[in-house]
Amino acid sequence: MTTEEQILVHRSVRKFTSRAIPADVLERVLTCGGMAPNTGNMQIYSIVVTQEASMREELSKLHFGQCATAPALLTICVDVNRYHHWCRLRGCDEPYSNLLWLMSGTVDASLAAQNINNAAESEGLGCCFLGTVMYNTEAIARLLELPRGVVPVITMAVGYPDGETRQSERMPLEGIVHYEKYHDYSDADIDRVHQLREEFPFNKEMVELNGVRNLAELFTTKRYPRKDNEAISASLRQFCEQAGMMEVVGLGAQVASMYYESSPLRFREGGCSHFPLCYYRFVAFLPRFGRRLGYGAMVRLSGFEAQGGPSVLQLASSYHFGLLQLAL
Repeated sequence: MTTEEQILVHRSVRKFTSRAIPADVLERVLTCGGMAPNTGNMQIYSIVVTQEASMREELSKLHFGQCATAPALLTICVDVNRYHHWCRLRGCDEPYSNLLWLMSGTVDASLAAQNINNAAESEGLGCCFLGTVMYNTEAIARLLELPRGVVPVITMAVGYPDGETRQSERMPLEGIVHYEKYHDYSDADIDRVHQLREEFPFNKEMVELNGVRNLAELFTTKRYPRKDNEAISASLRQFCEQAGMMEVVGLGAQVASMYYESSPLRFREGGCSHFPLCYYRFVAFLPRFGRRLGYGAMVRLSGFEAQGGPSVLQLASSYHFGLLQLAL
């Protein structure tokens, strides 16, 4: 089977046999993960392999019992701890505890995870990605003894499939691919690209069983409702701050606060009727902000120093994760 053919027959596997994964097979699969493209060839991620029965049981509980029979659970984490340790040993700065590298590391972890999935399937294994890693991040980090600077972002169950698994439907290409520029969707486009999904037998059955009007209502009121999204988002943000991955947030707020003291612009406390934890928009015109500070200036902020110009603009643009909102 070619790589393309293998990808096209992919199925998520949630039930596994008791057969252990041979060490050489697992090593080959993980080696493929480590060969994935990544930002700057820095590999800002780590993979925690859980195979011991009692640990698998505890970890599975944090994923609400999903894939409890899998012989291996892989938790792929954004990891600046290792990189910062190397920087310290070489007498260098440790500049990666921020939103940029949380996002870059998540991308890199995702690329590694897809390589692992493809390699595992080529070895006759099955995989399932567990999105619940985002639901119990702090508890998972505690169980796996993750240090500061390490954030779990992906969990994969891996093992030998027990029986056949149905293949889920996917949206047609026209629903996800845009050539040259983004082309927004008409109502007719939305109906067309979701038709297969809405008519898929399993989805129709779930709509009926849950007593909802349609598949969209099933997702927005039962599967991923607003209140859960908001609560999980709040928990995630709190954990990322505790893990030291949101330092840029504090700097952005300090930059904006300093600018307030020397500018006719005025802040007002932000408010949001929809989210208990709001990410406020930074609505000041950033080029003007940069000119006001001076591109060659050194800006000192409560013990932090930031080089003027683009660095200041980068910090300021991160301010939408702050606690105030600029009013022009």
